[in-house]
Amino acid sequence: MINDLYSKIGSILKEWCKNRASKNGDINYSPNNSEGDRFIGFSTQVIESILPPLEGSKIKWKRGVYILYQIDSKFDHKTRVDTVNISCVINNVGLSPSGKEFCEFLITTVGEDIKENWITKKLKTWNVRKCTENEELETIKADINSTLNSILENDIINFEREFLKPILKKNE
Repeated sequence: MINDLYSKIGSILKEWCKNRASKNGDINYSPNNSEGDRFIGFSTQVIESILPPLEGSKIKWKRGVYILYQIDSKFDHKTRVDTVNISCVINNVGLSPSGKEFCEFLITTVGEDIKENWITKKLKTWNVRKCTENEELETIKADINSTLNSILENDIINFEREFLKPILKKNE
């Protein structure tokens, strides 16, 4: 049941990304920026303008992006709850020294989860939903889709406008 819920939530998250990218065109989604059902990645024009994708790089994400939004799903075996969050994450592996310096500047300016031994650092995180095994899948799906749409259309746009765009202008 656990793996079943976990897999179903992963499918819901991937479907949201595919639909949002194809219907609205306000995100860039590639399955190559995802890791199974646990981490599903997408980008926006704003974050791709900060650190443009570099094909063939030795970056963790196969599409060559250094910064993206990552929806993660974590199942807690004790509480039997799957928690879904979305984070803006950055990874500086494979960047030039000046690119790494810029990543460090972003991390120290807006970063919220600074764990020194992690390659990927979180700049910002939003809570999406907690899911339990006894909930109806359609309810979970509707809530996740609604919340992700709201976070993208409000919180992420504000995050990019208030924190990331001024950094870009300052760096030009």
